[in-house]
Amino acid sequence: MVELITFLILLVIGVIIGTLSSLIGIGGGSLIVPTLILLGFSAQNAIGTSLVAVFAISISSSYVYIKQNQISIHLGILTAFVTIPGALIGAFVTGYLSSNTLELFFGIFLLLIAIRMISKIISRNKLSYTDNVSLKGNSINILKKNFLLVIPILFGSGIIAGLFGVGGGIIVVPVFVLMLGLTMHNAVATSLFIMVFTAFTGLIAHAALGNIIIDYTIPLIIGVILGSQIGSRLIVKIRGITLGLIFAIMMLIVSGYIIINSGII
Repeated sequence: MVELITFLILLVIGVIIGTLSSLIGIGGGSLIVPTLILLGFSAQNAIGTSLVAVFAISISSSYVYIKQNQISIHLGILTAFVTIPGALIGAFVTGYLSSNTLELFFGIFLLLIAIRMISKIISRNKLSYTDNVSLKGNSINILKKNFLLVIPILFGSGIIAGLFGVGGGIIVVPVFVLMLGLTMHNAVATSLFIMVFTAFTGLIAHAALGNIIIDYTIPLIIGVILGSQIGSRLIVKIRGITLGLIFAIMMLIVSGYIIINSGII
């Protein structure tokens, strides 16, 4: 059983992470994994346990975003078909890497994503800063040629989701905004919808590998569900450029912590 103080800490952390995750379109794994490692988890157990919370965030947030007509259902389902096989591959690869190596690769990956997003925001190149635009699920006309071009990247996001215990949104959101032309609001909502499928796939694989510690998932799930409800209602009041900056800065901070914590560098 989890001690009361640990339960409360995880509950509060869950609320904070759930709020941030639903605002910027990530599953929260990039924040949950380092938190669990700090509590003494191995990287493999932190990743597996994280995916349970990521799944809870994605379901809770998607429920609200569907009611707000923010999700492109068609694009989300197409992307899920591409990312799910990658998530399975990523989950099983974790068994062949050391905990420190996993942490280092994860940190470098987040750092690269953060730098890319910040450079795009500064240059204002292709990033949509428009305020929230409601849309019906299948109303975004995504050019077939553009989607085919990003399939390898989206497949890679599935591998990263299973490998690092994240939802894949740290790749999917920038791809949707920078390469497919969605607004930050629509990219965030659709990304979280996709995570319902990728996170579930990843957690099943990690459960089979024995990487999930059930006792720690309960306070995290309660917290992230509460937080995701808060964040998904706040998003309509925040401009796209603000969401982009929050996203990039969070990735920058977390990546630095993970790289240092890996002990390799």
